[in-house]
Amino acid sequence: MAVAVCGLAWATDAFACEYNGKLVCAGTTDPIAGAVVGISNTTATSDAFGNFAGGPIYGGTYDIFVNSVNTGLTATCSYTGQIIPLGTIEVSLPGCGGGGGECDVSSVHEGWFCRERPLGDPVNECAYFGDFVPVGEGFNVTPGGLTANMTAAFAIVKSGRACYGVTVEVVPGDLLVIPAVQQGVSHVTYCNCPPTP
Repeated sequence: MAVAVCGLAWATDAFACEYNGKLVCAGTTDPIAGAVVGISNTTATSDAFGNFAGGPIYGGTYDIFVNSVNTGLTATCSYTGQIIPLGTIEVSLPGCGGGGGECDVSSVHEGWFCRERPLGDPVNECAYFGDFVPVGEGFNVTPGGLTANMTAAFAIVKSGRACYGVTVEVVPGDLLVIPAVQQGVSHVTYCNCPPTP
């Protein structure tokens, strides 16, 4: 009985499809990093270059979602075990300049500071600087320090209990400001203006 069940599971997986593609900001070639692409019950996260790959999905046609929003695009698996090349998917996300229009960061000053208490979650971190919302997290480690892995109006590096480094108008590969304290980096939050209606 156990052998038959294993055989059926293997046969099903052998006919599954995988998918891959690239996310960019609509009307540009700017990659979107850190967005979650969903097809059926599978998800994949786009890397610093906007690339994503996931699976398996099985026979049928599925809606493609980005950050739980239906893109209006579909992917079809015909049970042949192929990779479905989705190509470049253009979407408008908060990480794309606030969903349209300029994002005014004149109130945000580059540098670092410490507080008595932490700012809290990413929503509160971005809101501390004004009408801004979180659009992603993450960073890359390079010999020179930490670098951004996505485009945003500004990035916040949290270090220790309540110290923050702010880098304005970041793009992938930019060196991020790190608080000059002897404490480890907790996380990086990327912020943008909220999407325009």
